[in-house]
Amino acid sequence: ITVDGVEKEDLPDGKFFRQDETYIYNSSLEEIHRGITSSSGTEEDIILIMNKLLNFLNNETECNELVKNAIFHYYFGYIHPFYDGNGRTARFISSIYIKENYSWLTALSLSQGSNDNRSLYLKAFHSTNQISMQGELNFFCLRC
Repeated sequence: ITVDGVEKEDLPDGKFFRQDETYIYNSSLEEIHRGITSSSGTEEDIILIMNKLLNFLNNETECNELVKNAIFHYYFGYIHPFYDGNGRTARFISSIYIKENYSWLTALSLSQGSNDNRSLYLKAFHSTNQISMQGELNFFCLRC
């Protein structure tokens, strides 16, 4: 999906995903997030968690489709399964999901809206990641 925009050293070193730790930095080069890591040093945990996340997205629940999509989008970013290209991949999957459940026109607005409101988008991730939030996703769902 995003391989053309990813440097060679940032390509996945596992079968599907990264195997090593990955860190996310802000513009001041301060670490703001670490993607999940496996105690075994392999991608096994990422594969298990991504399967659960995709099952959540693809199975019917009582959750509103847009809220479900926002939850998926947040957790994809939180897991950070790749060294690079996570945001692009999450927006791509989210856009396809919106197209399937609403319309292609609605789906087109997702990436543009994320870019137009980039600081709010990143703030929503940052706020939701705070330990004091204890995994509370309402702020993220309302902002994104």
